[in-house]
Amino acid sequence: MAEFRGYNGVTQTDQRFTWSKTDGWTSQVVYEGSRSHILGIAGNVTNWADEISIDTSGPTASLTASVGRDVTGEANDASTDVTTTWDLNSNEVQADLRMHPSAIGLSDTQITAVERAANKAKASSETAAASTFIDGSWNGDQKVLFWFFIRDQFNWLDFEFALTKRELVTSYYSIGVSMAGVGKLWTSDQITAAEGALPAAMAASVLSIANNTTPAYANANMANNTDKWYYRWLKKAPNITQTSNGKFERTTEYWLGLWPTWLYPAYS
Repeated sequence: MAEFRGYNGVTQTDQRFTWSKTDGWTSQVVYEGSRSHILGIAGNVTNWADEISIDTSGPTASLTASVGRDVTGEANDASTDVTTTWDLNSNEVQADLRMHPSAIGLSDTQITAVERAANKAKASSETAAASTFIDGSWNGDQKVLFWFFIRDQFNWLDFEFALTKRELVTSYYSIGVSMAGVGKLWTSDQITAAEGALPAAMAASVLSIANNTTPAYANANMANNTDKWYYRWLKKAPNITQTSNGKFERTTEYWLGLWPTWLYPAYS
């Protein structure tokens, strides 16, 4: 009669370590033993493991436990912040027709005269053509605006550029800083100073956008002669998502457009 000798419990047979920028360090511990013993320790292992898998297909069973451990530094270590991606996209927006470059030179009085005439033309029961409501002193832009208004078209399709930074951070300080200046207007230089230099190709694109899309109305005074129209980046509230190993994904977005400082003050 054959006799088998050996330990009939569970033994640790392997341990592996992996590292990635997203998850930091992860360790895997492998245990082997009889099926009943492996299933017996599974409950205790779940108390400290992030993930376990059990294989009972062979003569002995095995349990693999995975544990995420960020051993590169504590969660408040700013030196471990990792910038992931920058995105530059254009967003389609419905803009007020009165703010179109062709109409921006019209005064409030000129635009009001067009609006009143268009309302009269739409409400009139007369058989007269709409053109009879056009004032002979109007310039060409007022006449064009009139024909849009009598058709109830008050908006036009425009686009605004959005600059987005997605970053994995372990620093609580960095997360707090991301809330600074939300709802305010930023210059490109201010973004660079706060968020770090953009990749060369991205920086060149931002410079090209500013050179080719800056409206003539930028920096013009508003009606109170105190506030202005600024063509700058409006910082939106960031999104903070917890990932693992004490890390957080921070997404910060800036929208480039012509904004009134009466609503959105300049960041300083």
